[in-house]
Amino acid sequence: MAKKKKKYRKNKEKMKKTKKKSNRGAYILIAVIVLIGAGLYVMKSKEEVVIEGTPKMVITPEAYDFGRVSVRGGEVSTLFLIENRGDGDLVIDDMDTSCACTSATIVYNGKEGPRFNMREHGTNPQWWSQRIPPGERAYLKVY
Repeated sequence: MAKKKKKYRKNKEKMKKTKKKSNRGAYILIAVIVLIGAGLYVMKSKEEVVIEGTPKMVITPEAYDFGRVSVRGGEVSTLFLIENRGDGDLVIDDMDTSCACTSATIVYNGKEGPRFNMREHGTNPQWWSQRIPPGERAYLKVY
């Protein structure tokens, strides 16, 4: 009888340890789910920016001809003026060029943003944006 009690106690202790381990896994799983949910909530709240008013983007000049550009001559660039003539913030969060030899940036308050190229190359910045308030100016720098 004493052997059965010892064996029963050992099995009971093993079950407690197993139960503790399985509870630990459940707690970790719950914590991971909560963290993922919080992350998704933060990402969603960033996307839901309400912009009041209507922006109106005016770019001058409308076109620019670089003429003949020598590959050996190095990189050439020009600036286009961007004005927001509307009554709401102008938000630029994506750009795309039509040729692999061309890239563009936004220059606002003297600070140049990241370069955008052809979307197909997969190197365009993500999660970047530039807000231009009504009456303000920026530059589109084309390389």
